[in-house]
Amino acid sequence: MLSQSQRAAILEMHAQKQSSRMIARLLKVSRWSVREVVRLNTTDVPALERAEICEPFRQQIIELLPRCKGNLVRVQEELAASGATLSYSALTAFCRRHGIGQAPIVASGRYTYPPGAEMQHDTSPHKVEVAGKLCKAQTASVVLCYRNYLKLHIVPKWGQHALSAMKSVEVEGWLRNLKKVNGQPASPGTRTKIRNLLSALYSHAIRYEWASRNPITAVRTSAKRLRVPDILAPEEFQALLLELSHRERVMVMLDGTTGLRRGELIALRWRDIDFELMQANVTHSVWRNVEGDAKTEASRKPVPLHSLVIEELRKWKLVTLYRTKDDFLFPSIAKNGAQPLTPDMILKRHIRPALDRIGVKKRIGWHSFRHGLATMLRQKGVDLKTAQEMLRHANSRITADIYQQCVGEEKRHAQDLVFRGLLEGSQTQHPSAPLST
Repeated sequence: MLSQSQRAAILEMHAQKQSSRMIARLLKVSRWSVREVVRLNTTDVPALERAEICEPFRQQIIELLPRCKGNLVRVQEELAASGATLSYSALTAFCRRHGIGQAPIVASGRYTYPPGAEMQHDTSPHKVEVAGKLCKAQTASVVLCYRNYLKLHIVPKWGQHALSAMKSVEVEGWLRNLKKVNGQPASPGTRTKIRNLLSALYSHAIRYEWASRNPITAVRTSAKRLRVPDILAPEEFQALLLELSHRERVMVMLDGTTGLRRGELIALRWRDIDFELMQANVTHSVWRNVEGDAKTEASRKPVPLHSLVIEELRKWKLVTLYRTKDDFLFPSIAKNGAQPLTPDMILKRHIRPALDRIGVKKRIGWHSFRHGLATMLRQKGVDLKTAQEMLRHANSRITADIYQQCVGEEKRHAQDLVFRGLLEGSQTQHPSAPLST
């Protein structure tokens, strides 16, 4: 059923003499729906009256739920055995609509988050109430990450050990053989984070004089990547843009040319886009429907936009249903624009299938576009400081050590310089080296 905003858009476009075919194509609805809205000439959503076919069996469903341990498949089978012909979808919808067997959602721990965002692994701070005062705490993503490490790994293994009983060698051996919940070996990055969390716990224990030493300082771990992140070649990026629909094409073009983190990308609102200065003002980030500050102080800087990106944004603003200054650039239609899109959903349903269609088998995520931008800057000879400013890193070491992959042509040219220098005595210089004065 069309929402009120969709009906308003249909009537507005009809008043602008747009054809039913064009309206249906732009809004991705059927022409019959367009004609029906125009005929009724109202934005009111008609009430939908449905017969509750499960209502006669309400008491029987309530009695069966505890016996079936809340499993609605078994409830349906029991009802069918007693002669009631109810579909599973009708049964689940009835229980959901009337709250039958639905456990209340309780926030985990002491942190409660207001509605609003997506999955981004950042470290932006947020406010929590402690002893009646608002204090600045770590971002919700880090809180959730650390809580899971404690609950799933640290407490089950070391929860009953005295602080003085933990030995560095034992902890190092445990980390070396650590498994994830699914039984797969934990990555080096996960092991290093758990080691650092254990060390932080001991630091607090020493501060409060519960321990006299920190055995974790002698624990050795490596955070070396298991594989080099995949990035798209320029021709693959261009082919991907041609394969995507309008909304996804704008998202990928904006992300690929600016290197925005995915939480920053989906947190953008129209007020953040300065069409005159051709820049995006990145101030917020969204993580699991929690909108907070951007990752670091360096992240909260304007990002320049190319004229082609500005033009694509102008076109997108003309066709999107949510175009006021407070609306998200890429809102969720299902949430009536109150929340942004889920980036993982866009990857799964649109970007990765498009990559499959053009024959690209690389493991591409949103951060791959950021890695690709850094590598492209290196290929084009952009100096490290400018690359740091464009990627909005807190310091240039992050840009140099993490994001820039040395390209094959540079390595081959460097080897050629060494060969000629050793065997021919030539006075040569690598293109990326500073010019001698």
